Amino acid sequence: NAIRLRKRRLIADFAGYRQGQLNDGRFELLRGTAAFTGPHTVEVALRQGGTTTVRARTFLIATGSVIAWPDVPGLRDAILEGGDSVTALALESF
Repeated sequence: NAIRLRKRRLIADFAGYRQGQLNDGRFELLRGTAAFTGPHTVEVALRQGGTTTVRARTFLIATGSVIAWPDVPGLRDAILEGGDSVTALALESF
């Protein structure tokens, strides 16, 4: 239980810190699908519609993550429901 509570606290602290950075005006957050159109140019199809072109010397691309399940018979049946570390660490008991 102590590990679970510590993990939740650390994640909340980190998420709050990042949210503050996004809201303080230092960064422009673009949500959409992007493709490089040159070595220093990215075109973004924005979630809310339309496109925008971004030019920069360097880019930071944050894509998030998704579990990639290998094709192993019975694997999903042998793992906790949800099958990921987020689910496992959120369990209240085993």
